Order: sequence, then C-alpha cells, then structure tokens
Amino acid sequence: SLLPAHLKTMRPWLGQADEIVVVDSHSSDGTVEYLQKNLRHPNVKFFSRPRGLYQAWNFGIEQTTSDWIYVSTVGDAIAAPLLKHLREVGETLGCDVVASRPNFIDEQDRPVAATIWPIDRILQAMGNRRPVKLSGVEIYLYALLAIPCALLGSSASNVYRGPHLRARPLPTEFGTVGDTAWSLRYGLETSYGFTPERASFFRLHAKAYTKSEYEVENLGAKLAELAVRTVESGVFPPPVLAD
Repeated sequence: SLLPAHLKTMRPWLGQADEIVVVDSHSSDGTVEYLQKNLRHPNVKFFSRPRGLYQAWNFGIEQTTSDWIYVSTVGDAIAAPLLKHLREVGETLGCDVVASRPNFIDEQDRPVAATIWPIDRILQAMGNRRPVKLSGVEIYLYALLAIPCALLGSSASNVYRGPHLRARPLPTEFGTVGDTAWSLRYGLETSYGFTPERASFFRLHAKAYTKSEYEVENLGAKLAELAVRTVESGVFPPPVLAD
C-alpha cells in the first residue's frame, strides 16, 4: 500500500542513480508488476529472493557496481539535495559511510516524536555546525555505547561507499538490528561521516513480517559478544611489554 507514494518520492533523485536494484521476496500483492510498469530508469534490474530482511539487502548490494549505495526502503524517503550532499560529504571527507538524521512520520505523514539517537549525541558533541568524520577507536566506542541501537540510525537517511559495503555484508543473525551488528563488526575498519543536514523521512508503519520471525534471544548479550570478538580479532596493535 505504501509503494505508489514511495515511488513518487524516488522520482526526483532517480537521475542521480547509475543503477537501480529491486529485490522482492516472492510477493503476491502486485508489487513487482507495479514497479515493472511504473519504475522508469535506463538501468534497472529485478531479482526475486526468499524472505529474509538482511539476506535480501545483502543480495541486492552484491548486485550493485556503483561507487555509492543508497538503500531505498519502502515507506521511507529522502530528498534529492540531501542524497547529493551525503555523497559529496563522503567524497570530500573520505568516508566509507555518511549518516544523517531522518524526520519521523506515521502512515498518514504526520510527524512523530522521536527519541534521541546516537547521531544526535555525536553531532551535539561536535557542535552541530558542519559534517564531521570519525573513525577508529573513537567511533567504535560510540557504537558500544549505542547498543542495542544502531550507530547509523536508519539506512534510509545514509549512503555507503559501494566497494566497502559489498566487501562487508550486514550480519543476518541479529534479527532486525543487523545494522547495529554491522557497526560492531566493522566499526574499527570503517570511517564514518555525520552531517547535521536533515531532509529524509523514516516512516513508522506495520511491517510485512511478524516480530517473532526476527526475535533473537539474549540479543544484548550477543551484540556484546560480537564486540568482544571484533577486538580479539587483531584489529588493535599488540601491547608493548616492559622488560
């Protein structure tokens, strides 16, 4: 039901995209047929995959060839100037991913009050004046403090450097917080950009899947375990022992 309006929000920035990858999970509600008829782009590819949230994302990402990737999740929206801005920040600052803060809306496009996100704390600490780049231990500590939230917030308001993301798929064993796990798994080898510019929308709406499908027992403990494994994998230099 959200698809027609979502496609309308995409049209202003479709010209910025070198390619469009559509991943559908065997839907039977006319989704694919609607997109085949109404999604106009010189380089669009359609794929069908079994159900699985981040499995579908990873498959779609694997099919891309572009320098930058934007994940256009149905119901969410981004303005063309912000999409261009995110890419320019990534190029200028040399980032692997650039994040911004979306505005929250409901299914009737009404504003919804949002809680404080990790990006809010980062921008506040940096003065909220201009885009900032963080990496290494500093960004990893922010990722730890954000558990169980995603350091990057919503991918609907972010862009990712293509080669970097294609080589680092989103973890699939953490339910609906694969992006949170991604920052814990790859945070120490990823440079992050954050911008105070806001021109995207994250829609709170009923999902096509049930909560139980992606429920993970002891999720917090498993995320903490992932963080420990990342540190133990040798990303830090070995300590220098005194004689």
